[in-house]
Amino acid sequence: RGDLKSVVRQILLDEEARSETRAPHFGKLREPVMRLSHLWRAFKITPGKHSDHGEYNTYSPSLDNLDAITGQAVLRSPSVFNFYQPSHSPLGPVQSAGLVAPVFQIFTETNMLSTATRINSQIHRHYANTPYEIELNPSYLEFSVETKLAEDVDALLDHLDIILLSGSMSKALRSVLTTHLNKLPNDAAGLDERARDAISLIMASPDYLVQK
Repeated sequence: RGDLKSVVRQILLDEEARSETRAPHFGKLREPVMRLSHLWRAFKITPGKHSDHGEYNTYSPSLDNLDAITGQAVLRSPSVFNFYQPSHSPLGPVQSAGLVAPVFQIFTETNMLSTATRINSQIHRHYANTPYEIELNPSYLEFSVETKLAEDVDALLDHLDIILLSGSMSKALRSVLTTHLNKLPNDAAGLDERARDAISLIMASPDYLVQK
């Protein structure tokens, strides 16, 4: 008690932090804000101009309407207990097993679809050298590294497995992605599409949504 060194040691040496073995019920649903910040950091978002509210314009999703789209926004928790109750247990296998999964309280059908749609829109419309004409000058993502790797689907997936999934991509997901990506053209436009499709599909997958 009161020994910060001991606290840090316990955190860093905890079995869950160091062991590759996971219990069947181990894991948590990624929060919407964490999904967006991961996307922006992983692909080096370049800020656009400031909005009327003084925020960087991300357009999709708009930061001033983020909670309406995802059920969550920075510094907008409706109470001191966060955006969801820590005791929330969704109906189905989780509740039957006597477990809790708090973030699922804001993972409603509406929020699930709108969040996935907005993330997909950002990936496919708001990136460097996008062909879309957008007057609002939004922030944009950089996919040049991924596009260069896209000629070799295995190399692309190895790269994305590390930066998006921490090396935990399942064989099932990799098989689906490989089949889809190899069907796309091998020209410049096709390689660009391969990179963006791979990112959007991974970020919508159970492998990504449930962080282990």
